[in-house]
Amino acid sequence: SHGDQEFFTRNELIEVFDLANIGRSAGIFDRDKLQALNAEHIMATTPKNLIAPLRPFLKKANIEIEEDDYILNVIETLQPRSKTLEDMAQQALFYYREDISFEEKAAKKFLKSTALEPLRLLTVKLEALENYTQENLENVFREMMEQTGLKLGKIAQPVRVALTGKTASPGIFEIIAILGKERVVPRLNKAIRYIEVNVDK
Repeated sequence: SHGDQEFFTRNELIEVFDLANIGRSAGIFDRDKLQALNAEHIMATTPKNLIAPLRPFLKKANIEIEEDDYILNVIETLQPRSKTLEDMAQQALFYYREDISFEEKAAKKFLKSTALEPLRLLTVKLEALENYTQENLENVFREMMEQTGLKLGKIAQPVRVALTGKTASPGIFEIIAILGKERVVPRLNKAIRYIEVNVDK
C-alpha cells in the first residue's frame, strides 16, 4: 500500500513500488473494488486511447468501428457509465445497430398512447430542424414542453426508449445529437408505429 491511495497510473506504480512495502498477510480479492478501480482507469483514459482496446469487444457483437468523431463521442458519453470495456461495448450497441428492439418493461411503461403526441411532434420538429446541434435540440424540447404542458421526463423517457430500447442511457440530448437526424427520425417513427399497432387507444 501507499498511504490511503488506491488509484495509481502505471508510472505512479513504478515510482512508488518498493519490495520493503509488500505486506506478509494474505491478500483479499474484492471484485467490486476491482471494477470500481477499472472504472476510474476508464474515466482517466482519453476516448482516443480507448478505441483500440474497445474494438475487439464490439467486434464480438459484429460491429466494426472507424477511428472517427462518432466513436469518440460515443465513448465520451459512456465513460462515466462503464466499469469495464465489455460493459461499455454492450452499452454502445444502440449507437450502431439499426434493429433496435424495445425491452418489454420499457415499452409497457413508456410506449403508451399518451406518448404518441410528443413522439409525433418531436419527429416533425426534428425533420424541420436545419441546424442540428445539441443546443437547438434542447430548444426543441423546451418548445415541446410549452406546447404540450408536459414535463421533460414525460417527453424524454418515451424518446429514450424509442432510440435505445431501454430506460437507461446517456443524456437524451447527447444521444439525439450523436445519433443524428438520419438515425433518430426512423427510430421515432418505429416507436410511433409500435404504439399504433400494439397499444389500445
